[in-house]
Amino acid sequence: MSNEVTATFIFTDLVDSTALASRVGPDATEAIREAHFGALRDAIGPSGGTEVKNLGDGLMVMFNSARRAVSCAVAMQQAIEVHNRRADEKLSIRVGVAVGEAVVEDGDYFGTPVIEAARLCAKCDGDQILVTATVIALAGSALAHETNPLGGLELKGLPRPVETVAILWEPEAVSTDGAGLPSRVSSVLTGTEPGFFGRHDELAVIADAAKTARAEQRPHLVAIAGEPGMGKTTLAARATHELAVGNGAIVTFGGCVDGLAAPFEPWIEAVRTLVDAWDTATIDAHLAAHGHVLGAWVHALAVPDAAPQAPGTATGDQLALFAGAADVLTRSAGERDLIVILDDLQWSDSASLQLLRYVLARESEVATLLLATYRDSDLIAHDPLTALLADFRREANVTRIDLAGLSDTEMVDFMASAAGHDLSDAGVELAHTLRTETKGNPFFTSAMVRHLVDTGTIAQGPSDTVEFRQSVADLGLPNSIREVVAHRVGRLGEHTSTVLNVAAVIGLNFDFDLLVSLVPFDDDDVLDLLEEAMTAALVTEDRGRPGQFGFVHGLVREALYQDLGMTRRARIHQQIAQSLEPAVVAGTVTPAAIATHLIAATRPNDVNKAVQYSMAAGDVAMTALAPVDAADWYRQALELHVASRDA
Repeated sequence: MSNEVTATFIFTDLVDSTALASRVGPDATEAIREAHFGALRDAIGPSGGTEVKNLGDGLMVMFNSARRAVSCAVAMQQAIEVHNRRADEKLSIRVGVAVGEAVVEDGDYFGTPVIEAARLCAKCDGDQILVTATVIALAGSALAHETNPLGGLELKGLPRPVETVAILWEPEAVSTDGAGLPSRVSSVLTGTEPGFFGRHDELAVIADAAKTARAEQRPHLVAIAGEPGMGKTTLAARATHELAVGNGAIVTFGGCVDGLAAPFEPWIEAVRTLVDAWDTATIDAHLAAHGHVLGAWVHALAVPDAAPQAPGTATGDQLALFAGAADVLTRSAGERDLIVILDDLQWSDSASLQLLRYVLARESEVATLLLATYRDSDLIAHDPLTALLADFRREANVTRIDLAGLSDTEMVDFMASAAGHDLSDAGVELAHTLRTETKGNPFFTSAMVRHLVDTGTIAQGPSDTVEFRQSVADLGLPNSIREVVAHRVGRLGEHTSTVLNVAAVIGLNFDFDLLVSLVPFDDDDVLDLLEEAMTAALVTEDRGRPGQFGFVHGLVREALYQDLGMTRRARIHQQIAQSLEPAVVAGTVTPAAIATHLIAATRPNDVNKAVQYSMAAGDVAMTALAPVDAADWYRQALELHVASRDA
């Protein structure tokens, strides 16, 4: 049975594949083909496309959005370019894109747009993207890429010329192949994130800071403050994209996690990403200068047979650690710019903030731009970050940005990006209403839009356009993120709600096996429920680490966590701590993680064990050369002990 749909289609083709096979032989050809298809498929997933079929030397992919199809086409070309940076055999692909009504039959698609996309692909030069003018028209102002109109092209099998446009794409900025970058950062860098609008003043401030760092050859910090959901991380990623595309800048990322801050957590993540891209000569040069001081951070820098180093004072050892970390930054950049994103510093440990102070104060021969995001609403008077920011007010190489909500104009552009085309009058009215209700908070707005889609207020109409089926005055909008999340989770059913509530207690990121051990469902059922949550844009899967999941934003996790009663939360914290204890012995979980859950359990019979793990967390921090954080854990253990004795 067949039916008609309006859709956008991509066809790709590997250039000179026959010559490649003759040159390298069958085994190498197969390995190259697998790498080629892997790169293409990595671009399809985040863009929301559906692979229709393998064409032998390319793929056919279907999209419900013209804008997302163009973003995917660009991401495909960028992925192949990244592959070529290290590959002996350089690859080149052609990409054709067309949109229109097609017939669906037995999972395949037929019709004019399918033929147009295939013929445009064949017409392409290597590394080129050709799309029909209709694709550009439907993408509208939401299109984030430069174009070059080519006029009408004669295409085989079509009765008249097809108005064609070339998409002008730039290489991906991430010279580390994106390793270590979370999806909400890498998707902005590769152009697969929905269009970014506004923030022109903030982007200009960051661009000026980068110019200063380059001119003075010294580090410069831009601290981006804002309420949850304001788009701090997205701004940092977008600024990185605008600064780095085309000039080969090195980009790395380190993030902090609420309640589970480990010594140097964001820096370890950032340094590992950089060292993973090093060759043997660079590793050897670093070890010759700094020994294995970072061996506990990065396996490649641990040298088991190195001569023992004489122990120094705690401060001396910490300074050696700082110097080693700074050397990684310098060696990674070389002659290029280096951009380091440090995310959610309101949850940072004290040791990481001390290292940040050290990096900013030292003399450097490379241009280093540090982009640090934090929730200013979460800071208190005696917070370590509060004190650090107060000190930084006197530093010339520190700039602060206070991020506010989107303006009315920016909100209209934001909504047009979500729709994939210019808004109707009803759409503009809705954008203004949402601006008032959400105070321009981008995440809250996105959640509102999804709620309106779920309730049928917004629906896809003919020609891939969005229709508004209820007046703005009658919408009955939710009053908070918590209410929006509750609506979305409620639509998924009681079992999904149970799984997500437990996952929220585990944390922003959670392990699949741990989650299964805590809920009354088997593996397959939990996986099915998580896939439903991913479809609802509540949860995401770490593509680089099977079995690891996370909430799309901290606000989603916090809303689900707060939805649980105190007694229920405490019981789940207790169960998590019990489940994680064997992993502490194996060294795969830190004592701090156990202590955090036991303290949150707040049960009197857990106090002794909470004291035990708090002391162990302090010992780990001392070993990691983070004495301030160790003192915090020891103080917490003492307070728990005194409170239990007085109870």
